[in-house]
Amino acid sequence: MTSTLLLLVLGACSTGDAENAEVAATREAGRATNVVAAIEATQVVREFFSPTEEPPPHPTTVPSLANLRLTTSLRDQDAPGDTIYTFRRGGSPLYADAQVANVGPGQRVVAVWANSSGEVVERTAVGMENERELVWVPLRWDVPGSLPGGSYSVTIEVVGPGTNEEGTPTDEVATEIGSLVFRID
Repeated sequence: MTSTLLLLVLGACSTGDAENAEVAATREAGRATNVVAAIEATQVVREFFSPTEEPPPHPTTVPSLANLRLTTSLRDQDAPGDTIYTFRRGGSPLYADAQVANVGPGQRVVAVWANSSGEVVERTAVGMENERELVWVPLRWDVPGSLPGGSYSVTIEVVGPGTNEEGTPTDEVATEIGSLVFRID
């Protein structure tokens, strides 16, 4: 009889211990899973999201010309007024209004004004102070009255820090982005 009593007592103890062992195992498994999840999350961040680096000292995007208009007046945000193809002298300045994309601090938008034989008669420039995705840049030329009439051209360049044709960063690179031909009467 003692042995039956002993088996009942041991059986009761083992059931309680088995239930407690199951609860403990579940709790431990949750902790182990959280550790693994944390390690995996850390590895994912390291692999796919490198630490925030300082921006490169030179722009990596190439500036481009979205629009180029000749005008004698400007509207809101330096957008061109009426587009002209022939400039008639009479007191108003001439603008090559260039809508330029991907320009930033330290860069200059330059207009090179030339006569029909290619001789440069004027250069005008506007410096960029902020990073701009797309902006109208008015390049003003006060056409001298002594300048002969005829065909002229204006070429738009972006000059300043950037990457040269080989992809090497440099402090001074000139990128020609567009031009047009017009008349002066």
